[in-house]
Amino acid sequence: MTFNFLFSQGKLSAAFGGAKDKLKKIEKEIKDNAALLSIDTPDNFDGVRQDMNKVFMIQKVKESVFQSKTKNQERSESGWLKFGTIGDNIPIENLQSDYTQNLRSKKLGKRVYTRGYNFDVIVDGDKTTCECESVTEVKGLIWWRWFKRYTDLLECDIIASNGDKSRLIMEYATYKEKISIAKKLASKLLPENMRDDAKRTKIAGTLQSGDQQYDVSSTYDYDIAFLGDKSALSIIKPPVGYYISSSSSGEYFVVKDPSKFRMSKSIKSSTEQGKLYSTLLAAYFYSPHSTDFIMHGGKQGLFGYNKMRGRMSDHFYDAKYRGAFGLF
Repeated sequence: MTFNFLFSQGKLSAAFGGAKDKLKKIEKEIKDNAALLSIDTPDNFDGVRQDMNKVFMIQKVKESVFQSKTKNQERSESGWLKFGTIGDNIPIENLQSDYTQNLRSKKLGKRVYTRGYNFDVIVDGDKTTCECESVTEVKGLIWWRWFKRYTDLLECDIIASNGDKSRLIMEYATYKEKISIAKKLASKLLPENMRDDAKRTKIAGTLQSGDQQYDVSSTYDYDIAFLGDKSALSIIKPPVGYYISSSSSGEYFVVKDPSKFRMSKSIKSSTEQGKLYSTLLAAYFYSPHSTDFIMHGGKQGLFGYNKMRGRMSDHFYDAKYRGAFGLF
């Protein structure tokens, strides 16, 4: 309170002079260091770097505007042509979020809703199609209306160009991390959407592909000691990393760091690469459907939960701006 009062009285204005220039300096530092940021991996992981390059202006399949007045008017009902590329020549294309949810099942005290999204990853001409559903189980008392609890899941079919199908199932959760008072104060210099609010997400599960099973998980396990205590990356909300490892041996196959991928040298076929890239992107694009419920449907009559068309978030447009300055 004292800090805010002094600032409002102009007592600290000199100390914060040139705030825009300082913010630009912070932005440059974050961009430079983000390229170096990597999650911790086993010593025997030999992942080859492939940068994640988002398209600056993602293009809609066709112009389509939702009639309802919502905060995000840039969503595309018709989908997006291309999100970006992995490395120089692995495009992420044909992206589509569904804006009508489906009721999978219902019974006294529980209902299960799904909302789909899909995209393609093309490696050396071989297309892998990822068809996902953001699943929300809603439980409560008296026709699930009171004391509601949500369970969020991700379910995907990952279909290779040869028709082989893999199944991805993950569960989503949130938790709070302890952060120091010094970090809270330092982050006041940043825009509000970049400040570390201590909220963390965890999404983890398995990928079943033929007779092989992989563990898939998010992680915040970074080694940032090399950046130093005064790095701007140490005060922003940390980005989420992802990895795929063998369920039996623990061997790592592919990692998604904030601004890049690292693929094991042992993965050589285009179909195998497409499957693993698609798996991590499915988790990266994922948005828990319970968020739509809570924001837009939770107080609308007995059947209000099916009135959210045109209000729900866009998996891909939101991902474009993920992280500080849209870097992650």
